[in-house]
Amino acid sequence: MKKSDAFFDDPHVEVKNVTVKAIKNSLKITPALGSTYIVVLVFHEDSDKNHLCPIKYDKGIPLSGHLYDTQSKAYYVECHDLLLLGIIPVSFLMSMTNVGNWNPRIPLPETVIKKYLDTQQKKDLKNFKNKHAGNQYSFQYLQMVDCY
Repeated sequence: MKKSDAFFDDPHVEVKNVTVKAIKNSLKITPALGSTYIVVLVFHEDSDKNHLCPIKYDKGIPLSGHLYDTQSKAYYVECHDLLLLGIIPVSFLMSMTNVGNWNPRIPLPETVIKKYLDTQQKKDLKNFKNKHAGNQYSFQYLQMVDCY
């Protein structure tokens, strides 16, 4: 076995900080044409209190890894509750030098999402988070950014 093959045989290979830094330094984030559809999911720490919630969206954007019901035309995500927050007018691409045309659309952190919410979306998000206040809840932003 060659030394270069060792990584694939041992998933616990120690990654040096210099490697992570080199990767981060080669990444480029650029604005893309288009928008991002945001769904806010809330999860209860007691998984028995989570259930399948429908996400109806008629714009044809598929949700990878989620159950689709053709009769109800909805995707189902296991969570406690969800908010269809809507569209924000930005989307971003990630690329890297010397890797060809690799440039996927990327999800956005909460701080960026909040910057692009309109007044009604901010109000809806605040009300949703207040409805689910407490340490037993955690929130995630499901983002429909692209399909291939």
